Amino acid sequence: MPELGLFQNIWLNLALVILLSGFFVWAVHRLSIVNWRLLDLCALVLGAVGFLIPAFEVQRMGFEIEANAQKGWTGGELSGLQIVTNTMLANCRSAIRSEYSPPDFDLLVEESEKVCKWTEQLDEFVDDLDRESYQEVPEEFFASFPSVREVPVGYHKDKFFEFLNDWNRHVRERKSVEAKSQRSPPIALILLSPYLLALAFSLAVAGVLLKPRQ
Repeated sequence: MPELGLFQNIWLNLALVILLSGFFVWAVHRLSIVNWRLLDLCALVLGAVGFLIPAFEVQRMGFEIEANAQKGWTGGELSGLQIVTNTMLANCRSAIRSEYSPPDFDLLVEESEKVCKWTEQLDEFVDDLDRESYQEVPEEFFASFPSVREVPVGYHKDKFFEFLNDWNRHVRERKSVEAKSQRSPPIALILLSPYLLALAFSLAVAGVLLKPRQ
């Protein structure tokens, strides 16, 4: 494998950048053609660009901390979703007609069975989720909810869907944070940053030592 001299000899390379740029400014200064205002501006711009790397890293570190915190929230959100789903299933009990049964008893039983079957499918999906393997409840689940007059078991439909939407919102937020925590500064900026800072330092020192005093 060829030597990666750009990385292995970084201290020597930085020293050369500082010495050569300082010597260049000194040589131009001897000819009395230095634009000191432009020199100061170049030092400021190069230094500002060079400092972008630590700024990117601090931002990424913040997203990493938030992503780790989101893992704990995922456990809590998932437990809540499981409790709600289990509550729906717990109400899926066989109904027996009696003299007090409403006239539309058979229709109620039919609707209840449809909702319970749908909830069982959702429960299987939820059981496969954990803090590390998580995903949104697909829109197909929402769309496939049976057409009934009202949810005859557990929570009302609107309340039940509210729990599902809260979970999906959490999943989207966590995935967004985790994606941002993986972002690194551009590789070109990583390679150039130390040299830009070295050049900015050299120009600033040259300006301090060589600039004529008013």
